[in-house]
Amino acid sequence: MITRDNISIKVNAVLYMRVQEPVKAVLGVENYLYATSQLAQTTLRSMLGETELDELLANAERERRAKIINAEGEFQASEKLALAATVIGREPAASQLRYLQTVTEIASERNSTTIFPIPIDLFKGLLHAVSRRGDSTVPALPARGSGKVLPPVPDKDKVPA
Repeated sequence: MITRDNISIKVNAVLYMRVQEPVKAVLGVENYLYATSQLAQTTLRSMLGETELDELLANAERERRAKIINAEGEFQASEKLALAATVIGREPAASQLRYLQTVTEIASERNSTTIFPIPIDLFKGLLHAVSRRGDSTVPALPARGSGKVLPPVPDKDKVPA
């Protein structure tokens, strides 16, 4: 291609097309794929011929700077998230407060369905207290179910014959 200021450049381009009327494409044009390719090349040459090389390079530089700025923002966000995770890890109450804040944000969105995730850490104290009592004080199954008496829980020490 040749720009408006007579500088030759090489351009790679992709053409996406959709045939809307296949009968006209096959019967009305000898080779519609070749014709479409020629039209695309002519259009590209026409557009690039109206543009100077400096304009093209300025647009490429603008895209490059935008990508760099985006990457820098992602890096800063990841640093802040790592710092927040460190602070939350030091203070157990901070995790609970963050959880409650998230639930509040979800509830304010007025969704028809709200899912409340419950962290396992909330149950650690309860599980620890139950395991401290021992297996004898906390039955694994209730004594009654659906009005029927359930069979006794087999003793762990006795092996069935």
